[in-house]
Amino acid sequence: MKALAYILLLLSVFSVLSVPSKIDAFETVALIATVTRVEGQAQVLAHRSMSPNGPQPRLKYQGAYFSHFPIRIGTKVRSGDIIHTLAEGRVRLILSNGDQFNVGPATSFQYIAPVEKRAPSTINLFYGKLRALVSKKSDNNRMRIRTNSVSAGVRGTDFFIQHNPVGITKLSVLRGQMIIQDNAKSLKPLVVTKGRTAQVELADPPAPSSSTNSANAADVMEHALNQKQATALEQGTAFDHNSAGDTAPGSIHRTIKVAKINLNESSREELVAIQSATQILKSPTLPDIKTPKAEETLAEVTKLEKQSLDVAKEDIRLHEPDLFKRLESELNSAKNADAASVTTISELYRQAPAENIKKKPSREEIDSLGRDVYKKYFEGK
Repeated sequence: MKALAYILLLLSVFSVLSVPSKIDAFETVALIATVTRVEGQAQVLAHRSMSPNGPQPRLKYQGAYFSHFPIRIGTKVRSGDIIHTLAEGRVRLILSNGDQFNVGPATSFQYIAPVEKRAPSTINLFYGKLRALVSKKSDNNRMRIRTNSVSAGVRGTDFFIQHNPVGITKLSVLRGQMIIQDNAKSLKPLVVTKGRTAQVELADPPAPSSSTNSANAADVMEHALNQKQATALEQGTAFDHNSAGDTAPGSIHRTIKVAKINLNESSREELVAIQSATQILKSPTLPDIKTPKAEETLAEVTKLEKQSLDVAKEDIRLHEPDLFKRLESELNSAKNADAASVTTISELYRQAPAENIKKKPSREEIDSLGRDVYKKYFEGK
């Protein structure tokens, strides 16, 4: 029975991985999400077209032109828009169905809603860090995530994906399961289950130079991109992020050759880093909202945060009923999905094998988590 279930899972998710993206012809029309939390600097790239004409300022990115605007609490995001955070930026997006995306620092990603009935939605992660909670009952249950090296199929799950422009991708499944495969389909699809991390090994890794090595080449590249964008944001001007067209860093229009996808149990170090990168500690208050209808916006985002908590609770109940029973009281008293997110990580942290403990969390990671959160969920586990 287990073998049959495995084969059916492969077949169903493989069909998702095989559907071509419609990014090239897609126009931003369908409203899909609302920003409920923001930390640091971030912007939305909207009004996609192949023409430089449109609401100013305009920029060229991933082969198309966009208008770009600062992200604030209550910002509406449409299908095909691109969310871009700077080095210290974090953003939480909640869809109308309660599915949640937590965008980490120095990240650029795009969500594309399906244009045909029963077709999968698509996330294009150009680079950066993203954690998503997708309900097993959601329309996004057939979602596909793409980078320039791999694609992954979602089957109702809590997952984290990290990608840099040279093609190195890490996928960690925190609840549920996913399937990952290289874009060239030269390797067999790989099932990634709860508590495991898949990491891409490139066939042609970047060569070291006098100023950088292959391990941090992508970090240097991302830093340069973000510095350029930060200057543009400060000056209120446009910039051509992708003047090199399809060969630019992180472009999904080119395929990076993958030699191997390694699968290991997630380490405690990785789990803390995931929570640190995607957690936004401060809940929104009225002074944080810079819109004419601040009270209405606050009521809307508060409602969405509660809806996202309900989705997270139901997802835990479906996947891990024993854990849900143990945490039911704590989850029922929570006001948003933060409790569900951190308890998911802390449970995996507690179960992580001792040999996977590489180092203690840094002071920066503890500060990002919040010291109270760290003491309650991680310290001494």
